[in-house]
Amino acid sequence: MRTRQARGTKRNRSRTGLPRPLEELLPRLKARTMGLLAPGEAGEGRGPGPAGWTPMHALEGRKLAIEVLSSGADDPEVMDKLLRRMGLEVWGWMSEVVLELHFMGLAEDAISLCRRMLDVRRDEHLLFTLPMLLARAGRVEEAVSGLEANLKKHGDHPIMLMMAGDTYQIMGDRKSAEPLYRRALAVCAASSDPAEAPGLAEDLQARLKTLTEAQGGMA
Repeated sequence: MRTRQARGTKRNRSRTGLPRPLEELLPRLKARTMGLLAPGEAGEGRGPGPAGWTPMHALEGRKLAIEVLSSGADDPEVMDKLLRRMGLEVWGWMSEVVLELHFMGLAEDAISLCRRMLDVRRDEHLLFTLPMLLARAGRVEEAVSGLEANLKKHGDHPIMLMMAGDTYQIMGDRKSAEPLYRRALAVCAASSDPAEAPGLAEDLQARLKTLTEAQGGMA
């Protein structure tokens, strides 16, 4: 009897060591993370990136991301196993789905997925993405509240400062955006990472130039 029970237990284990509901999603997840799944699974191949984005593709991505998180990937150890043992960059893919939803004008869907992901991991980039999404959706008070909280904790990161400035720009608050861009530029100038700072500095200078031109046009 004990041997039969042991065999049954072994038979019910996942071959990959992942929760079984998540293992059943792996074929779709692998296709998505490699950019091979077509919208509607209709055989119409699309690669990753904006050229392959459509509202249907974005919503299907959100649905799969929620399924994945609800099937055990909300455990950091499981997420790590997907990356280290199977080579699936699931978190990065889900972050791209948030941007895809945003790009397609599906702000509320992007917000809900972003918040679901933040329940799993306090990802700095998503922390600053959420206020931007809220601003796009016209939820200004929530956006400002999130920005203020984020800047208190992560106010020395140039990319985060730039994203905060972009969010204020979305809300039409150029006066709040400009000092954030200048602060980010100063951090870049003092950066010890020569590979990242130059490109980021150029982006910030371009934003400041656009702000200056806009202010000149309003004079």
